[in-house]
Amino acid sequence: MIVVSVAFHLEKIGVKVVGEMASGLPRFGLPDVSWGDVPLVLWVAVSCATVILAQSAATSRAYALRHSEGFDENVDLVGLALANVAAACSGTFVVNGSPTKTAIVDSAGGRSQLAQVVTAMVALAVLLFLTEPLSHLPNAVLAAIVFLIGVKLIDIRGLAKINGESRAEFSLALFTAATVVFIGVREGIILAVVLSLLAHVRHGYRPHTAVLVRDPDDRWLMVNAEPGKSTEPGLVIFWFGADLYYANANYFAEQTRRLVTGTDVRWLVLDAGAMTAIDCSGGSTVIELQEELAAKGIVLALAHVSSSLRAKLDQHGVSKVVGAGLIFDTLRECLGAFHAQGALPGFSS
Repeated sequence: MIVVSVAFHLEKIGVKVVGEMASGLPRFGLPDVSWGDVPLVLWVAVSCATVILAQSAATSRAYALRHSEGFDENVDLVGLALANVAAACSGTFVVNGSPTKTAIVDSAGGRSQLAQVVTAMVALAVLLFLTEPLSHLPNAVLAAIVFLIGVKLIDIRGLAKINGESRAEFSLALFTAATVVFIGVREGIILAVVLSLLAHVRHGYRPHTAVLVRDPDDRWLMVNAEPGKSTEPGLVIFWFGADLYYANANYFAEQTRRLVTGTDVRWLVLDAGAMTAIDCSGGSTVIELQEELAAKGIVLALAHVSSSLRAKLDQHGVSKVVGAGLIFDTLRECLGAFHAQGALPGFSS
């Protein structure tokens, strides 16, 4: 198309071309920026950093998974930081883990640093000898090349897989993709990050809960945590699917109270298999719950307590109030203690 553009003088008949391009090697040195320029470039810098961090990490992760390779985001960020420092001192564009350029290298079979060395040598040759021919390249042709690469980045199978596994994540993916197309990449990435964080916070605020029961084949099942559901007569094993902290402590207390209201429960066991930590508010809630249950003659016990969680329970005084003898490493030990005591009301360690 460059040859056609030159031969038929397409620029003279209204076809827009790339136009004049700077040639030669870049000039090296510190950028001419004063403290007065900082307010002008700060927001742009923050926007660029946001796009670079999110886009580069997503691109690296996607191609690492595609080729079953290791991925260390910290190494990528150090490399990007050094590259951007070099870019600042040579007057070039900011450096990003570009999905389109990564797709170009990947489709060409690049699998090692040699591909980057060859790319650098080609870029050097273009800067020194080919900027004049490239100036005649029609913009439409350049846009078509980038568009074709962009189309190849659309993972239809991946979207279908997400849709089959989680409608909420599929809706999020479509919404952010539409934002990128109709508004901009920066806005789309920021929106995706914000919505993902909100979804994560919501999961922590109202996590999944369940009562553990056994089926006829002696397998553990999770059923909805509803009043009247019990693991076996006199025993309720309550599973809480998140760390216990200030945002979900009240929800935790409400769920446990519902499970013992109007029932003959004598042991309430908190299965802490999904918990890795507990904060001050969560600890206070467990202590208050233990005192409330004890007044009703119900024993509160904890099972599947990891060493790290046990340290937190000790730190917040939960172990002392509940009793070390009622905090178990495994559910089997907890059930053994329940059966050994005959589920007697008022049992304490």
